[in-house]
Formats: sequence, C-alpha cells, structure tokens
Amino acid sequence: MKKIKKELCARFGDGYSRPYGWVDGSRGWTFKELESKVGIDHLRPYYKMANISIHAGPKGVRFSLGSPNNNIIPVGASNMGLADPGMNTAISLLNMNVALLNTRLDFGHLATLKALSLLADEAVDVFYRCHNKTWAEYEAQKRLRGLD
Repeated sequence: MKKIKKELCARFGDGYSRPYGWVDGSRGWTFKELESKVGIDHLRPYYKMANISIHAGPKGVRFSLGSPNNNIIPVGASNMGLADPGMNTAISLLNMNVALLNTRLDFGHLATLKALSLLADEAVDVFYRCHNKTWAEYEAQKRLRGLD
C-alpha cells in the first residue's frame, strides 16, 4: 500500500495523499466545492438535513426525519421521512450512471439509460406514494386519539 501511495503521489503530486487528493493534488477540495463544481450544490440542504440526527449538535435533539412533528423522538424504525432521501438517492444514482455511460455512447448505453430513467421515475413515485400513505396513517391515528 505504501509503495502504491508513493507511486501515485509521484504521478499526481504530494496533494494526492491528502483527503480528496484524487480531485486535484494541488489543493484540498471539500464536498461542498465539488458539489458546486458539478452543479448539484442545490442538494446540499437535503444532505445537511439528513445529517442532523447523525452528527452531534443541538438540532439533533429536536429534529428527526422519522418524526412527523418533531415533538416526539421516535423509538425504533420509522417509515416517516424516507421520501426525500429516497427520491434524491434514486435521482443521484441515475445522474451518476448518465455521466458514466455518456463517456462512450452507443445504442446499448442509450437503452440502459432509458431503462434506468424509467426505474428512477418509478422509485420516486413509490417513495412519494409511501410518504402519502404513511402520513395518512399518522393523521388517522392522531384523529383516533383526539390529538388534532
């Protein structure tokens, strides 16, 4: 490993050994800068929201993707709050494959991209329908308990 690292640093510069050195050995890039460079910086708020419960901080105590109103901290698994992360994951995976398969465009790649696009559309639709069903069930439970 050390030999390979040394060879890569000799080839790409000493910066290659630092975090994100594979991007540009001359400077330290951040994910935020990379997102901006490729035009997906509009997704940063979703990324930050998904990390609130993961990384320590005051918002993590009061916010949970799995809580419908943030007045309760859910215990165990929850289907609530999966729509945005799920839809964004499907779209991001499609975008990555579009970028990869467009490097050598042929009929097979076009057919694959069309199939992946249809699959991503279906995944987005399923996440949206699941969210609506989960929310409706939550509202029905709330009405039954008289919590309106």
